[in-house]
Amino acid sequence: MYSKIIRLISRISIAIAGVASAVLFLSSSVCALEKSDVTSTFSADYSVNEENEADVTISIIFHNNAENPTILTSYDLNLGNIKPESVKVYHNNSTLSYEVTEAKGYIVTILIGDVLLRSGADYEVKVSYVLKPFFHENGGAYDAGFPLFKLNSKSKLDKIGVSYPEVYGPVNYSNAIYEADLNDNRWDIDFEDSDELSDIYFSAGSKKFFSFTSERKLVNDQDVYVNKTVLLFPDLTSQSIVMSSISEYPGDVYKSDTDNYVLTYDVPPEDDLWVRFRGYIEVSLPTEEQRWLSLSPAEKTVALDTQQKWWKISDDKIIKDLGQAEEMEFEKKLEWIYGYVMESLNLSGDFRTQHDTEYRKGANVSLRTYKNATAEDFADAYVGLARYLNIPSRVVAGYVFPYAASGDMIGMFHVWPQYWDPDLGWISVDPAYEKYTDLNMEYQVGLNRVITMIVTDELDESLFSETSSEIFLTNEEIAKTAHLEAEIEIDDKISAGLSQTGVLKVKNDGNTILSGFSFTEEDAGFSVEVDENNLRDVILPGEEVEFKFNVKIDNWYWSGDKKLKFLVVAEGADNTLRTGIEKTFEVKPLWWAEPVTWIVTLLVFAVITFLMFLFSKMAVLLFRRVQPSIAKLWQRIKKK
Repeated sequence: MYSKIIRLISRISIAIAGVASAVLFLSSSVCALEKSDVTSTFSADYSVNEENEADVTISIIFHNNAENPTILTSYDLNLGNIKPESVKVYHNNSTLSYEVTEAKGYIVTILIGDVLLRSGADYEVKVSYVLKPFFHENGGAYDAGFPLFKLNSKSKLDKIGVSYPEVYGPVNYSNAIYEADLNDNRWDIDFEDSDELSDIYFSAGSKKFFSFTSERKLVNDQDVYVNKTVLLFPDLTSQSIVMSSISEYPGDVYKSDTDNYVLTYDVPPEDDLWVRFRGYIEVSLPTEEQRWLSLSPAEKTVALDTQQKWWKISDDKIIKDLGQAEEMEFEKKLEWIYGYVMESLNLSGDFRTQHDTEYRKGANVSLRTYKNATAEDFADAYVGLARYLNIPSRVVAGYVFPYAASGDMIGMFHVWPQYWDPDLGWISVDPAYEKYTDLNMEYQVGLNRVITMIVTDELDESLFSETSSEIFLTNEEIAKTAHLEAEIEIDDKISAGLSQTGVLKVKNDGNTILSGFSFTEEDAGFSVEVDENNLRDVILPGEEVEFKFNVKIDNWYWSGDKKLKFLVVAEGADNTLRTGIEKTFEVKPLWWAEPVTWIVTLLVFAVITFLMFLFSKMAVLLFRRVQPSIAKLWQRIKKK
C-alpha cells in the first residue's frame, strides 16, 4: 500500500514537471522562432538630416510556415554599436513594451506577449528610433554600417532604404546592389539574392582616403646581379597617390606607358631585397568633366586589340556563341558577356596559390577549360569577349577593400576587368569576386579599389609572383607636401674660352612624387649644355638627383665675377613648384691671354707714338713753308 502511494506521487510529480517544462518551452522565443517553422523578414528605412541624425524604422514580419500554431513571446533585435534614442515598438496601432540592453551592441528586446500565430499567418512588428550620429565621416566620405541582426536559415533581409541630404554627395560604394531615386536622393538596397549578408556597409561622398604601408620582396636565385622592377600605384582619373617614404631607394625610376611609376633595383646574387613604401591614396568620384574625357589613340588601340596573346578568341564554339550578342545594344552586350563568363568559369578553391604553380591561360583556354579558374582567368575571359564585340576593355590589377566602414583593413591583391563607357569612363566589373563573395559585381563594384597597374600583353605569367604582398590601410589622412631644393656645384674659378663641368643638385623634401621636371639657364651670357644622359622624369620623396651640365665662355678675354642662374620647375602635390638659384664664380683669362694683351698694348702704344711723331714733324715743315706768306699778309693788314 505504501509503495503504491509512493509510485503514484512520483508519477504525479513527473507529470507536473513535464507539463511545466512544456509550458515554459512553448512560451519561450527559442521555441517559437528557433525550434518552430517561423521565418522572419526584415526591412529598414533610414532618413538622415543635415545634422547627421537618422530617423529609423525597422519592420519585422514573422510568418508561420508550420501546420500548427505557434506562440510568440519576445524577440531580440540587435541594433549595432550606436545607441538608439526615442525607441518605439508597435504592432498595427498597438504599442508594445521593450527593453534596451547593451551586450556586444545595443539589443532591443521586443516583448510581444503570448500571441498565437496560426498556420500561414503573419505578424508584423515595427521598431522606430533615432540614431545620432548616423554616418561616420571618413576623409571626405561618409560611411554607415547596418549590423541589424544575425541572419540564418529562418531569417531574410528584404531591403534597406536610405535617404540623406544632397550635401553629403553621391553614393560611392556599397557591398550590395542599390538603386537610386534621383528625385529625393533616396537609395534602395535590395537583398533578394544576398540572403547570407549580415552586415551591410554603405558609403557616400566624393572622396575617400586610405593610408598605406606596402612591401615587396625581390628574390634573386641566380649567381649574378639581376635587375628587378616594382610598380607603384598610378595616378588615375579617380585615384591620386601621395608617397611619404620609399626604402630601399631605387637605382632608377621612370614612368611606363601605362602611367605606372617603375622602380628598378639591382638585386645581388642569391639574395633577397625588401622594398617598402608608405603614403596615402585619395580615391574620388570623377567629375562630370573627367567622365567625358576621351581615350587617346594609344589607349584605344590597346583597348580594342583582339589579336593580343591573352585576349585572342579563336575557338569555334566560343565564336559561335558570340554570334548571339553581335547585334545586341551596348548594355545588352555587357549583360551577355558577364553572364557568359559567370556561366563558363568556376573559381578555384586554391586560386590564391595557383599563380605560383600554373601558367596564365588567357581568354581562349580559360573559357574552354572552365575548372580551376583564377581571378586572372576571369579577367582575361571578360576582356577577350568584350573586345571581340568591339567594346574597349582592359585588365587592371590592384587591391580590393570589400567594406567601406571598417577601420584598419588588409587589402586583398586582385585582378579584374574594366570596360569603357563613353559617358562614364572606365567601369570596373568583377565576376571572379562575385564567385568569391556571392555579391553581385556586374554593376556596382564600388570605388574602394586601388589600381596598382594596367595590365598589357607584355606582362607575363609572373604578374602575381613579384607584386603580391600585404598592404595595410587606415582612414588616416596625410597632408600632401611638395618642397623642392636645388644647389649648383661648380669651380669658383673658370677659365675663359674653355668648357667647365658643373652639377645641379635637386632634392625632393616633400612626400609627393615630383614629375615634369625641367630647368632653364637665365641670362648667363654664356652657353650652358645639359648632359641628356642624366635627365630624369620623376624624383621620389626624399631623393636627391644630380644633373651634369657644361658651361662654356666663348670670349677668351673675359675676366671678373659672373653669375650662373637657373630656374628649376617641377610638378607635385597638385601644383607647380618653381625655385630660382644662382652661383657666382670668377672668370679668369687663359694663361697665355695676359702676355699677349701686354704685347698688343705695347705695339699699339708704339704705333700711336710713331704716328704722333710723324704728325708733329709734318706740322713743323708745313708751318715753315707757309710762315712767310702769313707774315706778308699780316703786314698788309697792319698798313691798312
